[in-house]
Parts: sequence; structure tokens; C-alpha cells
Amino acid sequence: MIWLIVALSLPVVAVLAVAAIGSLLPKEFAGRAEAVFPRPPEAVFAAIADFERHPMSSTLARKVERLAGEGARPAWRESLGSSTVEVRTVAEEPPRRVVRDLRDSVVPMAARWSIELAPEGAAARTRVTVVQTGTVERGTAHVPFFRFILHVLGGARKGPEAYLAFLAKDLGPAPADAPGLTGSAAAPPPPTSRSPPA
Repeated sequence: MIWLIVALSLPVVAVLAVAAIGSLLPKEFAGRAEAVFPRPPEAVFAAIADFERHPMSSTLARKVERLAGEGARPAWRESLGSSTVEVRTVAEEPPRRVVRDLRDSVVPMAARWSIELAPEGAAARTRVTVVQTGTVERGTAHVPFFRFILHVLGGARKGPEAYLAFLAKDLGPAPADAPGLTGSAAAPPPPTSRSPPA
């Protein structure tokens, strides 16, 4: 009987441990990923700009709804089922750079994605680098678990990695002589008193 009680208690202990660790982790997070595509920058930028076909949440997005943007800059909402993510374009320099702000509707999390495009070598191919920075503020029971995922399980880089892998389905894999998809956890930005603007 004692072993049954111990076995049944382990999942509860694991959940409590994750919550305890997550509550001690910093609210700021950062990560980066990059990939090389066998297309010129103009073609890659056009694919990134087509947010209805290539949403930021990649395969998790069930629906994409265009919103009223700020001037000519696009904004939209991605439905994930249990929550939504609002995305607003804050800077756009075709075909070199896009900056987007993301905000979750359930978890008090805000992120900024800086997407840089650069020609790679003499051939018509492009290196895309995605840098994500953001914060997960206190406010809901989800927060410690999300901080644990972002810091301990590498979630800060997995989002950009998944996005680039999603783009690769249309743009093609990296050339054989170029590095493929890579990612890393960046050092979190210094603490700030507010989240990135939405």
C-alpha cells in the first residue's frame, strides 16, 4: 500500500516542484534561431509577410484573423484553441527586417520578435535570424509553468525554431553546403519595469 501511495504522489510532487522552480525564475526571457533558405531575400520576405499562410504560431494556429493595424502595418489574431495570440507589426524594412510584437490572451506574456534577412553567399539564398525577447508577468497560475518551459526546457528558442521550420515547408530546406536550422537560448534582457509594447 505504501508503494501505491508513493507512486500516486510522484506526479503531484513533480508538478509542485516545477511550479516552485518556475516561480523563482526571472520574468524576462530570450532566444534565437536561424536558418538558410534556397531563395532570394525578396521571396523569403514575401513568405514572412504572408502571415495568413505563415502565422507566427506555425502549426499551432487554427485560425488567423486580420485586425485593424497601425497605419499600413499589418496586425492579426491567431487562435490556438484554448487561447489567442495578438500580433502587431512595429517595424518593416523589405526585404531586410521585420519586427513584431506578440501578446497572449490568457498568460500575461508579451514578446518581441526581430526577424533579420541577409543574402547568403553568391547563390540566391537567404539567411534568416529570429531573435525573441519578452516577459512573463505574474497574474495567473500558468506563469510558473511557462517560465519553466521558457527557461529550463528551451521554449524561448523553440518558438522561433518552429516558425523557421514552418517556413521551410514552402521555401525548401537549407542548401547542402550551408548550416541548417540552429537555435540557442540568449541571455535574458536586463529587468525592465514594463512589458514590450503590444
